[in-house]
Amino acid sequence: MQQGLIVLEGIDACGKTTQAALLAGKIKAAGHEVVLTREPFLDLPVLGSVIAGAGIIRDHHAHGDTLDSLKKYKLAPETDAFLFAADRSEHVSKVIKPVLAEGKIVVTDRYYPSSIAYQSTFDGLDAEWIRSMNRFAPEPDLVVFLKVSLEEASLRRNGSRRLERFEKGGKEECIQSAYEELAKAPNWVTIDADGSVDDVAQRVWDAVEAGLKTL
Repeated sequence: MQQGLIVLEGIDACGKTTQAALLAGKIKAAGHEVVLTREPFLDLPVLGSVIAGAGIIRDHHAHGDTLDSLKKYKLAPETDAFLFAADRSEHVSKVIKPVLAEGKIVVTDRYYPSSIAYQSTFDGLDAEWIRSMNRFAPEPDLVVFLKVSLEEASLRRNGSRRLERFEKGGKEECIQSAYEELAKAPNWVTIDADGSVDDVAQRVWDAVEAGLKTL
């Protein structure tokens, strides 16, 4: 591990947010300075205000706040990708690079792989095109892919292991497949995210601990 950038990725309900917080706590307990962060970096109302201020929303008949206007306006997939990249640029410049420059560790809940996995699946955008627009983002030292079964993810979301139509053979499964392809990269590790929070946390820590010793 060279710079100390650790990313947690996976489909919705895989436990990223919980595990990112637990991992940051363990890293701190091990004697390292760590900053926990996440993407999207800007809150939706802030990002929405930026969109409106830039003139993207031109509904002159709409009344109400920015979020009401956003609900009525469908962004082009490419525009959506650019906005997520812009959000990430703020994240990188305001948090990730400064923190790494101070010699601290960054743990982030989602990063540019989320854009590749989700926007190539939902919007049909080319994965390499998405990757190219995010070249400004420092490459992570380690990406922890929390691979949860679709049944377990459904249980966590809906209280039932019965898969909805969109989950089984649908986009949720396609996103999982996209992550599995990304996870072939040498700086990725796949963790079984089924099971108890503590069990998964230990698996994540086992994958991260050795790399911390090289910082």
